[in-house]
Amino acid sequence: MLVNKALSSTAVNWAILVLCAVGIFIAGVLSYSTFGNLVPPCGNSHGCETIAIHPSSKLFGKLAWSYIGLGGYLGLFLLAATRPFMKGDAYKKSVTISFWATVFGVGTSLYLVYTALFAIGASCIWCMASAGTMILLCLAHGMLLNAEEPDKTSKASIGLAGIALIGSLAAVLIVAPDLQSGGGADKVKLERVSRSLLPGPDRLLGSRDAKIAILEFGDFNCPSCRAGHDKVKSFVKEHQDKVVYGFRHFPLYQIPGHETSPKVAMMAQIAAEQDLYFEFIDAAYAGINENKVKTEDGIIEVAAGAGLNVENAIERLSDKNDPIFLTMEADYKMGFDVGVTGTPTFLIMAEGHEPRAAAAAGLFRVLEQEPFRSILAE
Repeated sequence: MLVNKALSSTAVNWAILVLCAVGIFIAGVLSYSTFGNLVPPCGNSHGCETIAIHPSSKLFGKLAWSYIGLGGYLGLFLLAATRPFMKGDAYKKSVTISFWATVFGVGTSLYLVYTALFAIGASCIWCMASAGTMILLCLAHGMLLNAEEPDKTSKASIGLAGIALIGSLAAVLIVAPDLQSGGGADKVKLERVSRSLLPGPDRLLGSRDAKIAILEFGDFNCPSCRAGHDKVKSFVKEHQDKVVYGFRHFPLYQIPGHETSPKVAMMAQIAAEQDLYFEFIDAAYAGINENKVKTEDGIIEVAAGAGLNVENAIERLSDKNDPIFLTMEADYKMGFDVGVTGTPTFLIMAEGHEPRAAAAAGLFRVLEQEPFRSILAE
């Protein structure tokens, strides 16, 4: 069915310009966040941060999908802005190319949303908004394919294109101040950070005298902690002669889905007593055990699977006078005192240099900067 020529092509193209501007805003915020290792406002779930540090957030592990999305929206915007000045075959090619580009965009967006929800186990409102925008763009270009070519150029299109583009870029700048380093790392009181915060040797990987010390405050029900754990541990093992890594508990029990975090932390302390601290942490953060650590029976099962002797564990997990509870509580208080508000929060220290704080998305960016880069290269 042909849409009314007087309104159809021009009106639909205007709608496309507005949708492209929305897409540029969304992809612009995500690209800015990716470039600066920041996290856009995403609620208490930290899903955006979890997805950002996952390998699937980059094409072939190299190019961030946010950059690709931004380039795609800009390309579609450019075609829509110049389309009113095209005639004949040029106009038809412009519409056809844009339509199939949006089909590809819809497929890619749905794949990324599916991967986030079912492979990573997290959701990002920005990614979902981008997928919705791309679907609307695809429908709009489908309408344009069935509409007749306008018989005259709409001068208003130039003004609308300019307003839409300026508006989207201005919106990115407005949101930029609300972007955070993630995990509350920007709130850490660095003047209170020193190596004295490192736990005892039973909760350390590497030598306490290593030139670089990394202390993580983590929660066993934190998706971002789980997503980044293997990468952090691999980095520490690769640089074990220069890096010492410690893990302290910061259970966010007040967040829905994190109710069992204190008990998992207490079980980790039982593991520390048996010299199996990091073996239990590895097991608790394993993807196959994500749901098990949400119940007491599951916590016991995970601990047994990691080689722990779990005799009397249930009684100990319920005893607030037990040393395992007191240690977990002391860790939480220590984190709170230095300004930790979310997980994971990493404190990075090098002798003779100012300490740094970072969340999952920023840890390795910090380690790539001085003085840490030179120390690691020695």
